Amino acid sequence: DAHVGERGVKLMKFRTAISIVSVQVAWLACAYGAVSGYPSIGVATCMLAIAANLLASDDRWTLLVLSLLLGIYGGITESVWVHHSIISYSSPGPLPQFAPVWIVALWMAFAGLIYPAFSILIGRPVAAALLGATIAPWSYFAASQLGALELSVPNANALLAIAAQWGLALPAAVYVRELVSQKGTRCEGP
Repeated sequence: DAHVGERGVKLMKFRTAISIVSVQVAWLACAYGAVSGYPSIGVATCMLAIAANLLASDDRWTLLVLSLLLGIYGGITESVWVHHSIISYSSPGPLPQFAPVWIVALWMAFAGLIYPAFSILIGRPVAAALLGATIAPWSYFAASQLGALELSVPNANALLAIAAQWGLALPAAVYVRELVSQKGTRCEGP
């Protein structure tokens, strides 16, 4: 039975590595794709990240639902930022009044981090809110430095809005992940 426990730990570490690496590669591909005028590179990389996380997951249904919900949430909130001139994106796409497809795809890919990388946040909504509010603004700031987006209002105000957005998104995503997972509608992976 120690062998089974050791195998489970190794599998969890593998899944965590897949989630972290795939989402980081997707982020870089989205940023550089937007800057270079080829946002489809980022979208394709996000789809590959989602596929990799689905293949590595032991709960594909939950990951798929979470990915779709994060895409909807991200698409709506990022479109609000665009509408209120808080953020403008490089490579905005055919509908510049809305969030570009590449940022929505990135939100969807982010679902891969919720489990297993952020599983420690289950039952800790305050910690999840603080983590989301602290880390996400740095990601947007880095993207602005690369030229993938522009923080159109004073940086501090835009970053505070992003902190609020992610301070809500991360604990909600962790909660939804746990809620969907507990429903027992699981599509088991390897």
